[in-house]
Amino acid sequence: MKLRVLGISCGNGVLLHPFKQFLLGNIEPRGEYKTPNDIQWKLNFDDIPLYYDASKKLLKKYKKINVIISHPTCGHSSALAYSRGKKLGDAKKDKTMKLFIHSVKKIKPEVFLFENLTNLFKSFPWDEFDSKFKRYRLIKFNVSMAAFGNSQISRHRLIIIGIKKGHQSIFSSDFRLPNEESIHLKKVFELESNLIYPNAALCHIREDDKTIVCMEKDFKKLNLKQIRDIWNSEEYKDRKKWDATTTGKGKMKNLPGVYRNLANSYPLTARKQNRQFNSKGFIMSPRELARIQGIPDSFKLWYTATKDQYSINKARVTATKCPPYNLGQWFFNCLTKIYKNGNQ
Repeated sequence: MKLRVLGISCGNGVLLHPFKQFLLGNIEPRGEYKTPNDIQWKLNFDDIPLYYDASKKLLKKYKKINVIISHPTCGHSSALAYSRGKKLGDAKKDKTMKLFIHSVKKIKPEVFLFENLTNLFKSFPWDEFDSKFKRYRLIKFNVSMAAFGNSQISRHRLIIIGIKKGHQSIFSSDFRLPNEESIHLKKVFELESNLIYPNAALCHIREDDKTIVCMEKDFKKLNLKQIRDIWNSEEYKDRKKWDATTTGKGKMKNLPGVYRNLANSYPLTARKQNRQFNSKGFIMSPRELARIQGIPDSFKLWYTATKDQYSINKARVTATKCPPYNLGQWFFNCLTKIYKNGNQ
């Protein structure tokens, strides 16, 4: 196969991992993904380069790339951004969005994958977005990630596939969603199974029970043991979210609030915040969040006891601030069929 892949704003590579053998690099300008000496990136991608900006020289170096994969910042279109500012941000001004558009125009790949939030078109209208890619036929999916086999039914995302016009051997029909019969969505008890605590190698590590979780200004401040006692009390043992009585204030304004995943339910949307708990009332470890995201245990998450909380937070970002692994695996399977069939 002649598959040559470049990541543009792909975090620490969850979406790129299925393409490792074909991956030539990732350009990621967002500081939240940085770790000392790029250790999180190197754990999974060895010497494949990670860049922090895209110079003309760099993009010229990758002019023979035929696949670009990108998930630019989506916070401008999130419910959290709206709840705080009472308005959505402007996606057109986002530096990672600009980087993605610029890179596609300069490199002109045969095909690209773009992922973002479904509210994107409220600040970046479809007609205007489409006009940025005049060389491409765009395929748009606005679906739950369950359509790709991920168990987060509540995680709705916008997926756009761009196929270079005039390319006679790549068709829209090559990117069909998986058949429902082939999908097995896992419930929480399945995702939590076979995880023995603690396991530093898997980054199945949590904060100390004495750690205070501050909900928001003027909310009650509770440590993790107190929170677990509430979850496992008779009143809350079957609930997945706190109410005003628990928080000490009216309806919680912060998202995702404080919630947990119930054993016999499908998991709620995984987020980087430390307000998510498992079915037993424990704060969720980065590995538990990774499993919800469909990330295999073979994908390493960085943890070090010398920088305990820092590395846990970075691992949470790596696992949750990305599309589910299932999306990357689906795209890989689609491209493998195209390129293996001798079409390229």
